[in-house]
Amino acid sequence: MFIYVKLVFTNDLKNDIILKNRNMKGMYMKKIYLFIVTFILTFCLVGCAKDLSTEVFRFEVRELEMNVGTSKNIWVILGQTSKKHHIVFDVLLKDEAGNYTDSKFDNDYLTVKGTSTTVNEFDTLDSSDLRINLTAKQAGTVKLYAYVKEEPNINDYILLTILNDEVKSMTLSSTLTGENHLLEVGKSTQMTCTFLPNGINGEVIYSTSNPDYLTISETGLVKAIAAPYTDANGKKNGGATVNVIATLKDDPSFSCIYPITVKYPATSVKATVSVMNRNIGEVVNVSEFGFYVMPRANTVQDIRLSVTTNNNGIYNEETGDILLTKAGTISILGSNPVGSDVSVKINIDYKEGTSIVISNTSATVENNEVTLSDSNEFSFDVSLSEREYDEILTKENFNCSLTNSSSFQFTIEDTATKGVFKIKIKYDGDANSSTTINLSLAKSKLKTSLVLNINKRA
Repeated sequence: MFIYVKLVFTNDLKNDIILKNRNMKGMYMKKIYLFIVTFILTFCLVGCAKDLSTEVFRFEVRELEMNVGTSKNIWVILGQTSKKHHIVFDVLLKDEAGNYTDSKFDNDYLTVKGTSTTVNEFDTLDSSDLRINLTAKQAGTVKLYAYVKEEPNINDYILLTILNDEVKSMTLSSTLTGENHLLEVGKSTQMTCTFLPNGINGEVIYSTSNPDYLTISETGLVKAIAAPYTDANGKKNGGATVNVIATLKDDPSFSCIYPITVKYPATSVKATVSVMNRNIGEVVNVSEFGFYVMPRANTVQDIRLSVTTNNNGIYNEETGDILLTKAGTISILGSNPVGSDVSVKINIDYKEGTSIVISNTSATVENNEVTLSDSNEFSFDVSLSEREYDEILTKENFNCSLTNSSSFQFTIEDTATKGVFKIKIKYDGDANSSTTINLSLAKSKLKTSLVLNINKRA
């Protein structure tokens, strides 16, 4: 601001001054000049003060550094704002190009408070300034922007640099519960790394001690992809412990470990058919039992079969076929490397209506009277009424012996005999003794009786 002052002196005044005392000239001039200077300075100061009050709306500082987890009060000089005005605050974050254009009052870096409530708009107060509280939450750089809502051209900002404090310790946690932090194959959990002092947000590098079982992303997402079939003690699906490791990127001397037990979910082998009733001579394939594993995902689907024929059939391991050769039972066990087993069975019987046939006796039998030959021996053939079994029942033979009580004891033995089976009886008993021969291959339906009255040769 420039002020121009023009002084005009009249001739009478000049003459008066000269005539009165030339020595007083210097003193008067000094007073006049002092008056003029005082007037100019006063006018300038008043004018400048008025100008400052109209143009100043500002933060008390232009830049500020804070550590994560700390708080600080700062003042906003309100200037010429009135009670009707509202002061609006906003936090500007960097965009991808590095410019502060991303407006987000609720953010991860800075909390702005006034009167104990997080808001972004304040009524102006009676005083000439406004105090707000800043809390630093995460390391980074942001701009705190303030403006008059009714006159947005009145605004100012402060650049805040938020720094990490020195890390004292770090801890890993997850959503897993229990002492062993169990994580089943196919499932995932998010790791969280926290630091002391509170509020520090350090950058960490994640890894696992066995990436074949557990994988982890850069953001700490852990996923179980496999597990051992047995634990260190040989227990089926006992699981294994894998460590998740977090290392501070800026200081590798800081790290922490979080153990996780990885295992398959509870697994079991099932069968759609548990028992089959079949006849001798039929062929059964193990696939007919419908073995499967539950659950059908995120576990080992391998099914291992163990067939116990009990000499009642012939198992072809390559095709899975079982030829049923004798009456009895065949057991099949379905097992899984990490799950429980299931047992099924085949009950084998003769074809309905099959019976024992006795023929070709070596002696004359009339009215159940047997006349022995000179050798005192008697023999006959035993076969089944179903001729289709002749080739199947190739390893059965009946042997008998005559006891003192004149009863016959029969046993079944494996022999190489094919076709029809013969029983040979040698007589050493008393004359006119008799006995009953009972033959049984399996169940009661395959039973026949022959009552023999054995006469000693005359």
